[in-house]
Amino acid sequence: MEHRWVVHGFYFENEHDYMLAKKDEERYLFIMEQIGHNCRNKEVMLEIYNKLNQSDKFKTVVGMSYLKELYGYILRQGIATEEEMLPIEGFTVQKLHSASGYSYAQFDRTKKQMEKTFKLKIGKYKNTMSTMRVTIVVLCVLVVTLFWFGVNKNNASNYASAKEAVIDEYAQWEKELTEREQAIKQKEEELKHLEEIHK
Repeated sequence: MEHRWVVHGFYFENEHDYMLAKKDEERYLFIMEQIGHNCRNKEVMLEIYNKLNQSDKFKTVVGMSYLKELYGYILRQGIATEEEMLPIEGFTVQKLHSASGYSYAQFDRTKKQMEKTFKLKIGKYKNTMSTMRVTIVVLCVLVVTLFWFGVNKNNASNYASAKEAVIDEYAQWEKELTEREQAIKQKEEELKHLEEIHK
């Protein structure tokens, strides 16, 4: 069976954080059991809340959520107003990492490494994007060129057809001229032959 480290609806990735959250939960339940008979005493409830808030007894999000529940309970019951209560200190990254066994320096180093990796990936992405832009421009020029040739192909074929028609016409004229020249030469020979006979 898979270990699930869940406390008060929060899932923890490792046993260390899970155990810290369990301690926060046990601490809260113990405190609530101890003050159960004093719930209506305004001064006691307010003092307990303020001490818990200032003492850093809660080290995980579970403890902070219990502190928030206590804050809401005190407000709903009219035990104190927001002005009389200390606000809950924000759960900072430093506090979160120190609670889970990581130092802020480790977190900072990890953050810098991640930023460096991110910058490298961004650089590769920018190079890829510039290559893609050049490729897109080349492809667009190629498409426009092919389109231009496609449009002008009809003009070229019309030109070729006209050229062939002119060549055919010249060939026809040449043939007719050759035939006429032969006919003229034949007539000239006939005339020469007749002249020789009449002489």
